[in-house]
Amino acid sequence: MKTTGIGPTQLLAAAVFAFVSAGVSAQTVKIGVVLPYSGVGAEFGHQVDRGIQTFMKMNPNAFGGVKVELVKRDSKAPSGADARVAVQELIAQEKVDILTGFIYSPDAIASGPLATEGKKPMIIMNAGTAWITTLSPMISRVSFSMWHAGHAMGEASVGTLKAKTAVVGYTDFPPGKDSLDAFKRGF
Repeated sequence: MKTTGIGPTQLLAAAVFAFVSAGVSAQTVKIGVVLPYSGVGAEFGHQVDRGIQTFMKMNPNAFGGVKVELVKRDSKAPSGADARVAVQELIAQEKVDILTGFIYSPDAIASGPLATEGKKPMIIMNAGTAWITTLSPMISRVSFSMWHAGHAMGEASVGTLKAKTAVVGYTDFPPGKDSLDAFKRGF
């Protein structure tokens, strides 16, 4: 699992700098932002979007004089389907240089192969399924994985609570299954 000790927008700035330092002579770096701007996760998407905007306003020199253009797409429902279409459009039509966002694991999972095929760095800002970063060498995560809490809760159940058995409720999609596996391992 690849994680970093810096914030999401700092990593985005570092990615832009690395992209430009790699010899790409771009005046403008286009960043495709895939977030749920509507639907059930809209508030999460807007929070991340506001974070990106705030960072850019507070750190106008973070990108080393390179102009950054954000190209936003709505991933809508957390099924992966809308995110995949958005990423295809961002890569093929908008010609973005970097992908970021991804609140929900199914969205990041569906988009990973496209990042690999398009050779586009993809920075996950929230999706918590641990193994997403193994889908592509192009993917980095700046948030968390479900293993962080699940494993610690399993260890604490045995060590602090002295539990001998446990019942676990989880959601039947990748992050929930990760939580279950992490808890079992910690237990």
